[in-house]
Amino acid sequence: TSLVDMHFNDVDPGQLIMISKENGLEVLADLSGDRVMMDPFEFIRESHVTALVNGKSIYAIRKNIGKEQANFLATDIDIDSAYAEPDYTRPMTLGFSIEYQKYSKTFEAAEGIIKDRYDDSDHMIDFSEQISKNKLLTSGKSLKFIIRNHVHNKKIATIQGTIQTGGTVKETIYYLRQAGVSRIYVIVCYVPTVDGRQVGLYTQNRELIANKYIGEVSSIDDLNESLKKEINADAVYYNSPTILARGIGVSENDLWFPEWVRFLDYVK
Repeated sequence: TSLVDMHFNDVDPGQLIMISKENGLEVLADLSGDRVMMDPFEFIRESHVTALVNGKSIYAIRKNIGKEQANFLATDIDIDSAYAEPDYTRPMTLGFSIEYQKYSKTFEAAEGIIKDRYDDSDHMIDFSEQISKNKLLTSGKSLKFIIRNHVHNKKIATIQGTIQTGGTVKETIYYLRQAGVSRIYVIVCYVPTVDGRQVGLYTQNRELIANKYIGEVSSIDDLNESLKKEINADAVYYNSPTILARGIGVSENDLWFPEWVRFLDYVK
């Protein structure tokens, strides 16, 4: 065939083509040119709880994220209650609790870690008082109460938005242990954080607690097992890209994840 008789076609980004003698060039798949990948952390924390995304309420999406995790984990966990920690995970915890009640008749939807909204005194002075033994210092600005009679000798899940350096979750676990919790399950609504860009952090990736496991573990199950020892929990359950996408209500391919995280999944 001479060049004069050849036909040339541009291949656009996102096109999957097949060339054969019988049919020439065929476009098998063509992604939309205006396709934009979404940041999944917007649905976990960054977007305001009253916001709408594509006509969906962020609050409702967060509840559904918790619901989907409860559905997935129901046969693997045995808990008496689940508590939001930090405060922004309350919609996820509510969705989780409502759904998990379908699997456990003894599960109680309640609050056991409550932000102190009632004390106007200086937080650091207040923390030094005797009553502070029942309070959880989560940051330099906020204090939380642990309701001892709700947690003592109970199997408790703490619903975390994400685990970054691990400081907050370690502190939560420490104070829950002090309050007499028998078993602590850490349920993380987000996927493993191995890159600061995932959560808008300008920090060294090596400071992120899950980063050192890149290439060292082949499944979320293995990562969970390693993390639970590091933070002194009885069990850790990260969300997976697949389950998170289901909770958000979009295709997994429409969400941005670091490549290593994108291919992480549970064995089951």
